Amino acid sequence: MRSTLLSVFLEIQAYFIGKGGYRNSDSPKPCGEVIIGGYSITNGYFNNEAKTDEVYKVDVRGVCWFYTGDIGQLRPDGCIEIIDREKYIVNLQHGEYISLGKACL
Repeated sequence: MRSTLLSVFLEIQAYFIGKGGYRNSDSPKPCGEVIIGGYSITNGYFNNEAKTDEVYKVDVRGVCWFYTGDIGQLRPDGCIEIIDREKYIVNLQHGEYISLGKACL
């Protein structure tokens, strides 16, 4: 599910995708995994097809999207603040998500 369209640069767009307990519908500050896309985004990692297939996706229009793995939150001034990393979020037995980075603080 895509939501919260942000214009970062000309011809580049960013979205939040809900992951790990973060939701793009969170109010007043939407958050989720940051993905960026546009015709000027690179098509992948040099000589690393496995990593490229993992984090780059092309939509039906041919636009390349990079799934950053960063959890971002929209600030009131329109900037994206990185607040977590997807790989540091774990799902507990009962469906609760916790951030290992935040749990260590």
